[in-house]
Amino acid sequence: MRAERTVPLLADLRVWMESERRRLSGKNDLAKVLHRALGRWGALARLTTDGRLAINKKIAELIRCGIVVPRRNFLFLGSDKDR
Repeated sequence: MRAERTVPLLADLRVWMESERRRLSGKNDLAKVLHRALGRWGALARLTTDGRLAINKKIAELIRCGIVVPRRNFLFLGSDKDR
């Protein structure tokens, strides 16, 4: 289902990105971003073929927050500042 809906959208997006990159100066910040994104196009297109890959990084962020927040809180555990 993901491939069926996403492939046409990605094809249109790639055409737009390539045309915008050609139109802009190489020193333009947007042109640099487009160049980098087009260079990593294979990784983005892999989303359409591998259903195990997440479309966004929300799961990774939730896992990271579960580790980082307590570490930050434990920094002050037992210090005189919390009294």
